[in-house]
Amino acid sequence: MKKFVILVFIFTGFIVSAQDHHCAMESHMEEMMKDPHFAREWELQQQQFKQSVKQNLGANFRQQIMDEIVIPVAVHFPSGLESDRACLEALAQNQVDILNGDFTATNPDSNLWNTAAQFYPGVIHGVANVQFCIATSNHPTATDDDLVEGGPAVTIGYDFGGGSDADNAWSGYMNFLVKDIGGSVLGYSPLGGSINAGQSVVINTYAFGSGTGCSASGIVPGGGSNLGRTTTHELGHFFNLQHTFSGSCASDDGIADTPNIVNPNYGCPAPGSIAGCESGEFALTMSYMDYGNDPCLYMFSQGQTDVMDTYVGILQSQFKPNTIPVCVQIPEYIITNGSVTSCNGLFYDSGGAGDATDPGQYTNNEVYTYTICPEGPGQSTQLVFSEFQTQNNTDVMSIYNASDASDPATLIGEFSGTNSPGTVAATLTNTSGCLTIVFTSNEFNTDLGWEAFISCINPPAECQTIVAQLDSASPAPNDEGIILVCQGESITLNGSGQFSEAGGGTGAAYQWDIGDGTTISGQSATFSFDAPGVYIANLNIWDTNTTVFPEGCKNDNKINQVIRVSTTPDISASDDTATSICYGDSSTITAVVTPTPYINECTPPESNVTFLPDGNGDVYNTCIVVDCFESDQTLEDISQIIDICLNIEHSYLGDLDIIIVSPNGQQAYLHQYDIFSSGGGTFLGAPIDDESTTPGTGADYCFSANATSLLVNGPTIMAGNPAGLSIAPGTYLPQQSFNQLVGSPLNGNWCIKVVDNIPIDNGYIFSWGINFDSSIVPPNQSFTPDIVSSVWSDDPTITDVNGDTISIS
Repeated sequence: MKKFVILVFIFTGFIVSAQDHHCAMESHMEEMMKDPHFAREWELQQQQFKQSVKQNLGANFRQQIMDEIVIPVAVHFPSGLESDRACLEALAQNQVDILNGDFTATNPDSNLWNTAAQFYPGVIHGVANVQFCIATSNHPTATDDDLVEGGPAVTIGYDFGGGSDADNAWSGYMNFLVKDIGGSVLGYSPLGGSINAGQSVVINTYAFGSGTGCSASGIVPGGGSNLGRTTTHELGHFFNLQHTFSGSCASDDGIADTPNIVNPNYGCPAPGSIAGCESGEFALTMSYMDYGNDPCLYMFSQGQTDVMDTYVGILQSQFKPNTIPVCVQIPEYIITNGSVTSCNGLFYDSGGAGDATDPGQYTNNEVYTYTICPEGPGQSTQLVFSEFQTQNNTDVMSIYNASDASDPATLIGEFSGTNSPGTVAATLTNTSGCLTIVFTSNEFNTDLGWEAFISCINPPAECQTIVAQLDSASPAPNDEGIILVCQGESITLNGSGQFSEAGGGTGAAYQWDIGDGTTISGQSATFSFDAPGVYIANLNIWDTNTTVFPEGCKNDNKINQVIRVSTTPDISASDDTATSICYGDSSTITAVVTPTPYINECTPPESNVTFLPDGNGDVYNTCIVVDCFESDQTLEDISQIIDICLNIEHSYLGDLDIIIVSPNGQQAYLHQYDIFSSGGGTFLGAPIDDESTTPGTGADYCFSANATSLLVNGPTIMAGNPAGLSIAPGTYLPQQSFNQLVGSPLNGNWCIKVVDNIPIDNGYIFSWGINFDSSIVPPNQSFTPDIVSSVWSDDPTITDVNGDTISIS
């Protein structure tokens, strides 16, 4: 038997005679792989599949207790007749019933394996952990006008994909496209399909479903493909199964328990009648992935269902939520004072679902608090409201991002009238994953209430937006926003945070960095400085979300509160002051106080750490505040930017646009994404390339107008884990000239914008900064203290004090 290894797939065709019906997966994939974007997306999905296989094998995959995965199905008959809808909907359900039997080994002819098994020692009739259900709710708009909510997702006469085999409007569904594809081709599918891309399994009109079909629409199962097994076969390809035959004994389908064979088998060969490549092994001719007639195909092997279960597990997050397949029993939950733990259900007001005779309205004087929690750790409850109608401003629903309603800071919002909550989900800072709903109604009138779909999601590892702010200071800042103190004088700063998530500040940690290397925990800090100078105080805030950073997500802004600590002035006596007097004589002394200037270089601040999650066209920004220049000062020449430097790691340079954005929005590409020539899988820095969010090690990449080579053309070194080619640290030419930035104000938010154009890889910007020519930096961080007051120390020789002049005797 073969070892279970996942190989790079090579698409090879087989010559068939005119009378042999066959699958066109290979030729379809050969054509699709000519599209570089498709090829890249397919490669990434296969990498994810390989990683999942490794994880499943390491976790005793077959021994795991897994919830059955429900797959929402949509069936499309572009040449069907709307007058034939009842027949076509029945045929669609007939095919889905066949799939459920074939994939779960409950097909009526599965007992044939009992006799055949003697020829295949070690091969087990596999059972997939899936259920196919035709979707009945939340249908896409602007597709088939005759689709109705509550009815099956079966389109008739709809031009699916504009004649292609994928349709973005039907992203999120397992699509079956039934159309005339001519010749002897029964059907085809992408090998390892994408639900997100709206791809479909394509079936010829004479190979879909079983029975008499729908003759008025020209869709009638016939010949050796009259039991719906063509759809089973092609769906196997969509879920990443190869044919059991490979064209050579030197290659195979990568699955351990399917005997290796060279050629496809047609008709109805007897079990054990076709020799395999290895002595004593026989072709598994009854496998759905061979070419036999439908009545002679009746099983998947366990190895095949393992592969499909793994691949469906990857696709599961792509399924469109709240499609309410007809074959799934949906529990209903009515608001009361209480709680429920559920990841599937319908949530109603106290009047319930309602029907034709009872609209299901809530009642007067209700006060309910109801908490909905997820079933597993790390999950978050999500509510999608499909209906919402209460008395405006009087009957109010309040939703809290928490397991109770005790903290007003966790309030997501209040809703009444037709102001629906829409989609609401618990956030990562809410470690309970629960949502709490409070509903109150008054004594006058009622309304229809609401319906919401309950589900559980695994929120992406991403941070909320946290903005630190200074609330008060003592002494208060002057008109320029600068705190002026003397050495040793006490300073108190009070700060807080603004959080983009409701309750996002619960449990947050605060720490003041007062600018001399000292940190003070808490929202309030009292301190003093013993040395003169300019100090920049900042408040750092971390929330409780540890999915991105172990210490929690951090604010990405800087308060940059400037504190000037005065120098020690020079004190001397006026020139006419007597240096000595006799006993009993008197004299005057006039003090001369000269402030001591403080000279300081102005250096723009650096950014905080910025996580660059896996994205698909997502945009990430990291900004610094530059305030070293005059208010009206602008960039006049590109020579005034010495360089822009990033300390970064990322596992796929070819994913990225890296852009510098000036305070007024002017921008220049430092590195630009191009599907053909933007660096491919080359690393930046030393990433940990295992699809986790663990930070790697950054490398310094600077961009200067004086450099000679683009980043993508830079020399490479081996770095990362596992090691791969990485662009060597150094100084590179920006993709676009810094001329793009001329005229930009120098003060304000300068940002690095990163666009992640392709899924899977991630990285970090650990810091970045922009270096300006020092000749244009004004010395505004230097200062000369003002003498505010002066006083003579008490002494018995002083007989009179007149300002800075004293009389002594």
